Amino acid sequence: MQIYFKQLLFLKTFAPKIAGKNKVISLAPTNTRATIHYSKYGPNKFFDCTTSKGTIAYDKYLTESIDLHSVTIRDLRGSLEQPELFKDGFTFLKDKVEGLEHCKEYDDYAKLLRPAAEKLVKEKIGAATTVAFGLRRRFKVNRSPTEQDQSAPVPRVHSDWSPEGAEKILKDIADSKLQLPQSENLETFKKLYGEPGSRLLIINVWRPLKNVYRDPLAICNWRSAQPKKNALKVDFFSPTRRGCLQWLHIKEHQWFYHSEQTPDTPVMFLQYDSKINGHYTIPHTSFSDPKYPKDLPPRESFEIRVAAILRDQN
Repeated sequence: MQIYFKQLLFLKTFAPKIAGKNKVISLAPTNTRATIHYSKYGPNKFFDCTTSKGTIAYDKYLTESIDLHSVTIRDLRGSLEQPELFKDGFTFLKDKVEGLEHCKEYDDYAKLLRPAAEKLVKEKIGAATTVAFGLRRRFKVNRSPTEQDQSAPVPRVHSDWSPEGAEKILKDIADSKLQLPQSENLETFKKLYGEPGSRLLIINVWRPLKNVYRDPLAICNWRSAQPKKNALKVDFFSPTRRGCLQWLHIKEHQWFYHSEQTPDTPVMFLQYDSKINGHYTIPHTSFSDPKYPKDLPPRESFEIRVAAILRDQN
């Protein structure tokens, strides 16, 4: 069964916009054809990325396993129907954060967006508690899909955690092994973690800091992902993570994005759900949209992982 979302037809001309020194003409939303980076195979060993040897070995695996594929990425800007979080694995929201335009440094963004992300997830899914962690600001250019600059987009199909890695990070939060700000939300999380009727989730809240023209985020619809067929577990250890997923290409994958995404239109996507044994680990990647110039300023975005607990879900 084909999964699709109806698109609006735009008949007017859009006014020009400015992005840095480059003039960008705002385009009507249309599907795009782009090359994205999958993996050919999964590794057969553990990578200890706290050591230089382990990091070099991991980088070598990333380089040697690249598999390029041209895919259609459907544009949801202006769509009559939007994806649903617990059916499709992701959803775009309207959410304006006052004062965002005044932020300049990482700490400014973190102070403002951490509580905003916790509130957004809590209200969207009706969570008993939410705890933000794993904050990341992206503002540099990534030169290749194997480059590990954490301040640049990741141009490779991946999920942030494997199920085992997600379970470990959630336990670390409950056991106070992560350095997180003390809060009522955190204490409630520790209390409810492991209790009967507690459904554990990790949700990524991904928000542009400026309108996105370069290296937008593409997300694979969960109903087309087929993890048992093409998810590749990568077992590694770093100070904040344990394991992720890379993905093989299959023709059934259906990709979506929101062209010219704005700071007021964050996307929320699932990276773990204990209700289905952690299989909600949505594949995602940045990509180069051929409709726009390649020499635009770097994409600026901020992503926050939010650990959430739902209660008494059947």
